[in-house]
Amino acid sequence: MKTRIATIILLCLFGMTTVMASQPVPASKAVRASVVDLVKKNMKYPEFAIDDKTQCCVVLSMVIQDDGTLKVDQSNSVSPQMQNFVVKTVETLKDEKLARHSGERVLMKVTFELIS
Repeated sequence: MKTRIATIILLCLFGMTTVMASQPVPASKAVRASVVDLVKKNMKYPEFAIDDKTQCCVVLSMVIQDDGTLKVDQSNSVSPQMQNFVVKTVETLKDEKLARHSGERVLMKVTFELIS
């Protein structure tokens, strides 16, 4: 009986640590600021959006990869075209300094506004 209880407890602990280990941890404010700066420097207002006078925001959830790239795992926008543009642009970015923070999740909102 004691062996069964010990086995069940060990299986539960193993299962919980496996579930917890697969979830990315939120990035610190400094890491998030680095990612935001990287995106700001490399994100341009797309010509198709300027021509169509499209203004919107795209919300992203990204995980930092081992090589310093960003993998977008969730995104949302009212404009599917802008959403695709932002995801493709972000996933091409790379910063070697970010590799130290592999597995951390960054949330951000990219806003596009035309100024008259």
